[in-house]
Order: sequence, then structure tokens, then C-alpha cells
Amino acid sequence: MSAPTTRPPEPTAAPEQVNGSGAAGPNTGAAAKSGVPKRIAPYQLTGAESVVRSLEELDVELVFGIPGGAVLPVY
Repeated sequence: MSAPTTRPPEPTAAPEQVNGSGAAGPNTGAAAKSGVPKRIAPYQLTGAESVVRSLEELDVELVFGIPGGAVLPVY
């Protein structure tokens, strides 16, 4: 089983409507219409994807390592 080569698309939020007072209106978005927040389907990450995402969040630009069978998907 091979790891996916691309990330799933990032969820986008609809722009909130603003009432005259500058605060978000009481009936904005899909959650207000149904009373239940919109759910996004779960996505299972591989270990390599978890490592890479963590490094991206920490703004890591360079990683040293010894490639081998166990860590090859990270590279």
C-alpha cells in the first residue's frame, strides 16, 4: 500500500455576513441553518505525512537523514 502523493484540499469557510453593528449575524453559515456544524470526512494520514506536516508547521526548511526502507516515504 503506497501513501497518497497529494494532500486533500483544505476546507474553505464561507465568508460571514456582518450586520450593522459589525458583529456576525445570528443566522450566518450552514451551522445556523441546521443547528449542527458541518462535518468534514475524516482523512487518515500516514506516518510520513504526519512527520512532514509537523515539520511544515514548525517552518523547517532543511532535514538531514539516512534514507532507508522504513523512512523512505518521508523523503
